[in-house]
Amino acid sequence: VLSVPEWIAHASLWVSAAFAVAARSLARQRRDDYVGRYRAWGWLAGLFVVTSFAAAAPLGQVVSAALGDATGMRPGPGGIGWWVGIATSVLITTVLWAVLPLRERSPTFVWLATAALAWSGAVVGAWLTASGTMVWTHQVLATRIAWWVGCSLALVSMLAATRAVLREIRGLVVPRQSGAERRGRREQKAEARAQRPMRSDDDVATT
Repeated sequence: VLSVPEWIAHASLWVSAAFAVAARSLARQRRDDYVGRYRAWGWLAGLFVVTSFAAAAPLGQVVSAALGDATGMRPGPGGIGWWVGIATSVLITTVLWAVLPLRERSPTFVWLATAALAWSGAVVGAWLTASGTMVWTHQVLATRIAWWVGCSLALVSMLAATRAVLREIRGLVVPRQSGAERRGRREQKAEARAQRPMRSDDDVATT
C-alpha cells in the first residue's frame, strides 16, 4: 500500500507527463523547428510515466537481471548499475534534446538539475540498501524523501518548460541572434562610426 507522500510523488510524475505532452503540442506549432525536436517532449512524458511504474513495480530489477544474464556483467548489487546507467543516459539525452531549443531555458534547466540531484541521492540510498552495506532507518527515510522531492521538482520544471514554450508561441520572447548575425551588427556599427564625419580644427575654433 502506497503512503500519502508516495501517492503525491506518483501524481507529480503523471502531472509532469501531462505538462510535457502540452509542451509537445505547443512546440509543434513552431515554424523554425525543421528537425522535429518537439517530439522530445513526448519522449520526456513517456519517461515520467515509466519512472512512476518503476517506482511502484520492480521494473529496474527485471531489466538489470535480463541484461546481467545476457552480458554476464552485473554492475552494482543485483546488476542495478544497468538500470541506473540506462535511465540516466536516456534522461540526459531527452532533456537536452527538448530543452536546448528553448529561448528561456534557464529556469527549466535549474529545476531539472535540482530534481536530478535529489534523484541521485535517492539512487545512492537505494544502492546502499541493495548492497546491504549500510541499512538503517534514517537512510531509508532519507532515500524516500529524496525521491519525493525529486518528483515534485520535476513537476515544477515542466511547469516552467510549458510556460517558456507558450511565451515563444505568443511572441513574448525576443529571438536569439546567431553568431553571424551578431558579427554583422558589430560590422555595421563599425562602418557607421568610420563613415561619421570628423570635426576639423576650424570647426572646433568656431564653436
